[in-house]
Amino acid sequence: MLSLDGKVIVQRTVWQDDIGFLAVRNPQRSQALRRQGEFALGRTTIDLMFHDEDRALLARPLYAFLTVAPRSERWPAPRPVWFELTQDGDLQMFSLPDAPKLDRLRKHPRASVVVAAPPGEPEHWVSVEGSVTLRDEGGAELAARLAERYYDMSDPSHQKLVDEWCAGGVIRIVVHPEVVNRYSA
Repeated sequence: MLSLDGKVIVQRTVWQDDIGFLAVRNPQRSQALRRQGEFALGRTTIDLMFHDEDRALLARPLYAFLTVAPRSERWPAPRPVWFELTQDGDLQMFSLPDAPKLDRLRKHPRASVVVAAPPGEPEHWVSVEGSVTLRDEGGAELAARLAERYYDMSDPSHQKLVDEWCAGGVIRIVVHPEVVNRYSA
C-alpha cells in the first residue's frame, strides 16, 4: 500500500509473518520517491503539486520572479524571468552562462519562483520552492521556444537577440517543486 499526500509517503509491506512500514517526510524532494508515488497512484507530479487554475496561470506568458541565494552582503532580490511548466511539473527557465545567479545556484541549488496574474484581473498567484538542476543541454531550444511565447518574433531585432543568446550558450535552469503555495480570489 502506498499513499502520497505531498508531505508523507507511507508504504506497508507484508513479508511472511512480519509487517513493515516506511514513512518518508517530504517525498517530493526525492525524484525516485516522487516517481514511485506517481506510478502507484496513477498521477503525475504536476497533478499532485498544481491545481487546474495553477496550470492555467502558469501556461500564460507572464513573468516569473526567480529568487536565489544572495551574495553574502546582499538581500535576496527576485529577478523577472521567462519560464515554462514542463510535463513533469517542473518550472524551467534559461540564463546566459556568465550570469551571477548561476554561480549562486551552483553553490546553493535551491530557488523560489512566484508567478502572479497581472493587475486588473482577480488576484491569483503561485509560489514554488524547490531544488534546482542546471543543464547545458536544451537551453538554446528553450530560449527559442520562450522567445516565441514572449516576443514578437517578426521583429528582426528580437530574432537577432535570440540568435546571439543561442550562439553564446544558454544554461537551462530547472526548478523541481517541493513546496507550492497559492492564492486565488
